[in-house]
Amino acid sequence: MTATLLRPYSPPPPVKRRRRPLSTNASHYVLWALALLVIVGPIVPVAAASLWSTPLYESGGHFTWDNFDALFTDGGWWTAVGNSVLFAALNTAGSIVVGVACAVLLTRTDLPGRRTLTTLLLVPIALPGLVLIIGWAAMWTPAGFASSWLETNTFLSMPVDLYSIPGMAMVGMSVASPTVFLLCRGTLLSIDPALEDAARTLGAGPLRSLLSVSLPLMRPAITNAALLVFALSMEVLGLPSSSVSPARSA
Repeated sequence: MTATLLRPYSPPPPVKRRRRPLSTNASHYVLWALALLVIVGPIVPVAAASLWSTPLYESGGHFTWDNFDALFTDGGWWTAVGNSVLFAALNTAGSIVVGVACAVLLTRTDLPGRRTLTTLLLVPIALPGLVLIIGWAAMWTPAGFASSWLETNTFLSMPVDLYSIPGMAMVGMSVASPTVFLLCRGTLLSIDPALEDAARTLGAGPLRSLLSVSLPLMRPAITNAALLVFALSMEVLGLPSSSVSPARSA
């Protein structure tokens, strides 16, 4: 027999760890500070100017509430607020209906050409909003190509005036609906179809299965999409300014 000599165990040399220039907590504070500087920073001078009697670039002045008093007592400002709320509500409601319906049809049905339709539905997101506004105006305003052809050759006409608030909401839906579609489509793809199949095996029809299983699971996505579209619609300015008719702007 041959004896095997066992070497004594020697631990590996310690690995020298490089010291981080900033700890994790410090990096978090730096990111928070940069976010506040970028997001809140531009709001600070606007808020300060609204509470000061003179422009910030001029010397003197004092703290005052007169600017807000003049704003809240201006009837034209309240009219603009009401129009903005109405436009945002119509745009949100229409976008939710169109976006959710397209998400269900293109995700939970065997509709032919689903991939092509999905691509076409997402085209407005890639296009600048001004291009869509000009396209709608060239086609469907009272003097547009499509509306003029319909009135000349058929008994049909454009049911909504694009220069009105419902008409502007219809144009806004062409941009907001794809956003709702993307949010709801992602939620539908993450839902197990076995849940809907279980409802179908218990006697529920396609519509009841959709209303009792799919839509409740989509509620968070629909709520988030509605809040996003409403907030963006309240601050939109390019669509109303581009849709003013010459008669009203004169």
